[in-house]
Amino acid sequence: MIRHVTRPCITQLSQVVDLRSVTGYATQPQSPAACRALCIETMTNRRHDTALHQTSEISNHNSKDIKATVNEVFTEISLRNMTSLQSTNGSTDDATGDFLGRSDVQIGFEVFLAILICLTSFIGNSLVVYAIHRDTRLNTITNLLIENLAFSDILMAILHMPFWIISLRYGRWVFGHVVCQIAGVTQLVFGIVSLLTMTGIAINRYFKVVKRHLYVKFFSSRKTTYIVIALSWFTSLLVNSPQLYGWGKIDYHVLFTDCTCVWGLKDKSYIIFLCIATIFLLATITFSCYFVIYRTVRASARRVQGHSALPNPTKTEVDKSETKVLKTSLVVVCVYMVCWTPLSVIGFLEVFGSTSARWLHFVSYVLAYCSSMTNPFIYGIMNPQFKNAFASILHLRESTASDARVSVSRNIANSHIEIQATYTSTA
Repeated sequence: MIRHVTRPCITQLSQVVDLRSVTGYATQPQSPAACRALCIETMTNRRHDTALHQTSEISNHNSKDIKATVNEVFTEISLRNMTSLQSTNGSTDDATGDFLGRSDVQIGFEVFLAILICLTSFIGNSLVVYAIHRDTRLNTITNLLIENLAFSDILMAILHMPFWIISLRYGRWVFGHVVCQIAGVTQLVFGIVSLLTMTGIAINRYFKVVKRHLYVKFFSSRKTTYIVIALSWFTSLLVNSPQLYGWGKIDYHVLFTDCTCVWGLKDKSYIIFLCIATIFLLATITFSCYFVIYRTVRASARRVQGHSALPNPTKTEVDKSETKVLKTSLVVVCVYMVCWTPLSVIGFLEVFGSTSARWLHFVSYVLAYCSSMTNPFIYGIMNPQFKNAFASILHLRESTASDARVSVSRNIANSHIEIQATYTSTA
């Protein structure tokens, strides 16, 4: 009986069992689901053959163990050899016309969502950069970090997201191995720069509010800020450099539908290092900074409100300042967690041999890209200065000097009020 098995399927399975005797198999394009089913059927039917008994590890397994082994092999096929499989087959799923077996509606939705994220990220971050250079009031030291964040997100939207969109459209990688490597590197570099810059902004605000004497000494010059920006790019390149020496690998990931770092068992140590160094560690620093900032501002507000000599209007301004600090801190922390936690969880599950459904991979990937889209809203629109600059650029209303800043000190010789005003102006 002639069975149809794909070439990569036979190649991968031959690493587990000796299939050299399978010379009568005809190679023919098959969908991933068919490949999985045929591989399971082939190994189960041949478990008592002479070739199968030559491998003692497999011969002692029951049918459930064999199925688990095939699932692991299939995962390796999907993550490491899908590009060659697609080029060999040259065809798509018979029923839907899509290699991943998606319907036309699903393809359209995924592509539309990816295009929306790409355009919103590009336009929003471009507005941030343009506003900083157009309005001299926005050309501050703190905003240099926000500009670097916007610049890295713009590069992500221009140099990587289009490849992701096209891969979603066709359900496979169509640009070749070299472009896959370049696209994967750009994604990791720009993504890590974005995370490092968000952490840098949190640290900058921490010193500006909590350790103001140190901020004036170390962070008040543009030279220091430029050094921080340069370090973010250098660190990002350094974190990705181990792949040049074989520690970690970039390849097409069929479940993410993109070229990225392979999240497999063989690269476990590098993936753990990448997640801890670029997500968990940076998240801990960012959350800690905003938590201390909020506690400092709230304690200051309570001391000011308890001062009986303060008039009611000043108390109202203090309440508004505290509310804004809380709102900004909560938004930053929540968006950070929503965007990056799902991808981190799925990555760790894959590292330890558990493969999630494709839709979970897609959702986690979309959320990670949404970080580039939401940054202009968090660091731009929530700042009154940026909000007024955007309105002026888009000709929604005239920008006036009175919109530039609202001071809550009102000639009160109280440093705690000034701390709140400073944080509000940089939030």
